[in-house]
Amino acid sequence: MNLKRSACGFSLLELVVAMGIGITMTAIAIPIVQSTINYMRMNAAVASATGAISDTRYHAIMNGYPYAIALNKANLTYQVLDQPGGAGPFVNVGNPVPITGDSGFTMSASTTLQLNPNGTVTATVGAMTFTLTYQGIVKTITVSGVGRVQVQ
Repeated sequence: MNLKRSACGFSLLELVVAMGIGITMTAIAIPIVQSTINYMRMNAAVASATGAISDTRYHAIMNGYPYAIALNKANLTYQVLDQPGGAGPFVNVGNPVPITGDSGFTMSASTTLQLNPNGTVTATVGAMTFTLTYQGIVKTITVSGVGRVQVQ
């Protein structure tokens, strides 16, 4: 009697090898993916802060009166303020806006920048340079006296 074995399915050894390869690749990929996510979160927070500064400067130039932007270290928000007519106190424009929605970020110091209609920028609170830190990634944001925003 001639019995033929049908070759359907995988042996246990083949399954173990395939699973080992899959687990190894996953173990290698997880730190890379997490690092990339952290980098992207940091870039988003930096873009939020630098974009707000640049946008506020453009509003001051376009509207012809001073604006200010207050970056709050405690709750990682920024508040835009304006001074219509160029005299009197600054008043809030809208509500505070979060720089990031993720916890774990820190800012070196609270900073308030005054943005003038001629394009110049001065720090009325803090300095023209501050840092954002997240998961060991540090970005330094520097605003020049003429409004150039640089990230290092």
